[in-house]
Amino acid sequence: MTNCAITGNSLQKTAGRSDSADAGARSQQTVTSGDVFFDFTAGDSNKVLFCGLTHAAISTSFLEIDFAIKLTDFGVAEVRENNIYERETSYRAGDVFSVAVQANEVRYYKNGGLFYSSLKLPVYPLFADASFLTLGGKIDNAVIGALAVSSSADWKMYQHDAAHSGYSATSLVNSSNVGTLAQAWSFTTGGWVTGTPIVADGVVYIGSWDGNIYALRERDGTVVWSFNAGKLYFGTGRAQLIAVNAADGQLIWRSQLADPNQAFSHLWFTHGVRRKDIHRPGQSLC
Repeated sequence: MTNCAITGNSLQKTAGRSDSADAGARSQQTVTSGDVFFDFTAGDSNKVLFCGLTHAAISTSFLEIDFAIKLTDFGVAEVRENNIYERETSYRAGDVFSVAVQANEVRYYKNGGLFYSSLKLPVYPLFADASFLTLGGKIDNAVIGALAVSSSADWKMYQHDAAHSGYSATSLVNSSNVGTLAQAWSFTTGGWVTGTPIVADGVVYIGSWDGNIYALRERDGTVVWSFNAGKLYFGTGRAQLIAVNAADGQLIWRSQLADPNQAFSHLWFTHGVRRKDIHRPGQSLC
């Protein structure tokens, strides 16, 4: 650490010039192979700094950071790989950024949303590195680690895949360790959750009868974002598609899709509207 102060998981430039990359820090922790993420929260929207993952650094220079997000002093976050510009997005204080290696591909996220995938391969070991230019520049909630669930074991749709197998060959849960599992976190919504969650790229997506769809960090249950659906769409075992007001349950419209005698369904909601699965009576839920 150079010209910086650490408070908990926050890092701030406290000394040096305000126009020079003469401050920064690197993590003591390293990841030697496989999936890895580095998360941090923007402390300001008007300070210049670089944060990301790298395999070698001997100074406070941002040129040494292999995979960095540059926070500018005008509300734009840029992907910089050894300071070569790749992509940009807007940002504000409180936005959460992540630089992650998933299945040997480096990906950049803002508030859980992917905004760039790198063409450059990572070199291990990897550690977190930060380079600050503006005096007072700050990042919060800085965390480096391996993903709790490998990206190859993502559960991206109902029953895992298009064939609805309900099975992941790369799951770390098996008959020898299932008895030792314990709750890692919980999240309470304002209503029932009757649909199965979706897990992709370290984010868990769930819909609730409180009218919202939630995106939660897979490793700790922190809310990445939530969206009020307004209308709830669901299928019935009689082949009807029904829309109701999510706030009070009042019927908006009803449509008969097929012969009710041939019906069963597992319908889902797209475009930010929550999902609900309907099953035949006696069909098991996993």
